[in-house]
Amino acid sequence: MMSRPPSAFARRTASRLSSGIMQPPKTGAPLMGITNVSVIDRPITQQGVTGLRPSTTKGPQFRQVLDKRYYDGLIRMKMKTIADEVVKLNTEIEIQQQQHATSEIYEKRVREIAAELTELQGQLADYNMVVDKINTNTGKFEIDREAETMKFENENLAAELDQLFGQNRTKEEQLQLLEQEIQNEKNVTENLIEEMNPDERQSYEELKVVADELKKAIDQSTHVLEELSQKKTQYEDKLMGSQIRQEAVRLYYKLHEREERKAALIAEEKNRATPAQEKETLMQKMKEDNAEMAAMERQLIQINEQIKKKKEELELIEQDLEESQNERHQKFKELKRREETMEQFMSTYEDSKNAEMKRIEELEGKIVIALEQMSKNIAGGGSLPSRDEFSALIENLSMKQEELQKSKLTVEELARKQQELTKNVEKVENLEIKIQNEIASITEKLTTMTEEIKVFVDLDKLRGEAQEKRNKLLREREDLLEAKPSLISTKEELQRENEELLKDLNENETYVQLNNLEKKLQLLEQGNLSMREFIQSKRTEMDYEPIRENALKLVNDYNQLLREYYTTKGSQ
Repeated sequence: MMSRPPSAFARRTASRLSSGIMQPPKTGAPLMGITNVSVIDRPITQQGVTGLRPSTTKGPQFRQVLDKRYYDGLIRMKMKTIADEVVKLNTEIEIQQQQHATSEIYEKRVREIAAELTELQGQLADYNMVVDKINTNTGKFEIDREAETMKFENENLAAELDQLFGQNRTKEEQLQLLEQEIQNEKNVTENLIEEMNPDERQSYEELKVVADELKKAIDQSTHVLEELSQKKTQYEDKLMGSQIRQEAVRLYYKLHEREERKAALIAEEKNRATPAQEKETLMQKMKEDNAEMAAMERQLIQINEQIKKKKEELELIEQDLEESQNERHQKFKELKRREETMEQFMSTYEDSKNAEMKRIEELEGKIVIALEQMSKNIAGGGSLPSRDEFSALIENLSMKQEELQKSKLTVEELARKQQELTKNVEKVENLEIKIQNEIASITEKLTTMTEEIKVFVDLDKLRGEAQEKRNKLLREREDLLEAKPSLISTKEELQRENEELLKDLNENETYVQLNNLEKKLQLLEQGNLSMREFIQSKRTEMDYEPIRENALKLVNDYNQLLREYYTTKGSQ
């Protein structure tokens, strides 16, 4: 069993040094809690140094009794800490308030300094330009000329700026007018929608669906057309980049034309037949023309019915939009006038068609009479005709050929008339397409206005969205206001660092020397360039190599002549 730890009231002895010291244990067991012995852990009392207190799981404690004075001291210490923290926070608040109060002044000062810096940069650029002109020995005349040029350019730019400003103002006025027209259209559309009955509303919805489908189809067609245009452009670029390909394409087209011409000639040669076959072909062609004329009459009847229906629809639309849409009313009137013109043309077309049909019947009768006469002549020709009869037959044949030629011309005239009528029918179809497009545009506008009406009808939703957006903006404003002081301090710190760096850089002798050396280097390079040009010009002027080579050549020729002369003289 372990011994009990001694208290401060240990047994006193005559020796002061041994008082308060715990007796060693009688057994070999170690004392509980006596680890990491330190003098500080032994408090000094009136009776001397006491033994070590038993350790606990919370570590050593320096006070055995936690009385009222202990808690009073602890509270006073905490209150002092809190007071210090409050003073610190108040100081920081005052600093932040001062910074916030002076932020506008700093921002204004920053703007003034930025404007001053911009002005100084402009002056520096002017001074640098003057120095460059001085270093390059630019004359006053050239400087004046450049100044005049820049003045002229500035005047042009100012004029362009004024023109753009005027255009902008004009566009704004046009935009206001368009907005007003759009608002008027919206009002008209609202009135029309309110006045619609259930059948009209259902028709309106169906037209809306059809318009959406047509819009999708148009978008798809546009996309396909763009892809094809891109491919065409790529192929054209490839073709333009190669002369060989261009020549090949030209020869291909030329060969294709020649082949078509050859095929046409071969077909014409094969189709060339006897007069009887040509007569039969002509009769067949006349029958086909008559069938085509009948088909065209039926088509014209259908077109007239469609025009009548469209006219009725246009009259209804005109009645609905007459009071509010003056411009569109004028368009409808123009369409009405065009319809009247088409009706007049149709009435004239009936007369022309009857005249041509009458003429064709007359020609058919003449052809039948001629054929009968030819049959009689062939049947009664048992012997050879006399000269007079032969001449009469020739004249009759010539007359029949002329009639045949006239028949051919009549057929060509009918074909031309048919082409003209086809073109007129195409014009009528184009007019119908334009009317459908106009109706589709009106329907689309009505659809857009209806959607906008649905949006503006729900005012509570709009107010909620506006309030939500306002709250979001207020939160963002608070976040920005909270981040503003830190950003201002960061900006000021960066400005101080920048100013210090600029100051250090300007005070740095190496930087100043480098600037001076760079300027000297530029001057030396300019001087070196001018000296090189001067040396090159003088070298060109003093180049004696051609003269030297010519002189040496003359000396060699002269020596050669002398050798030949003395050789000849010695042999003699």
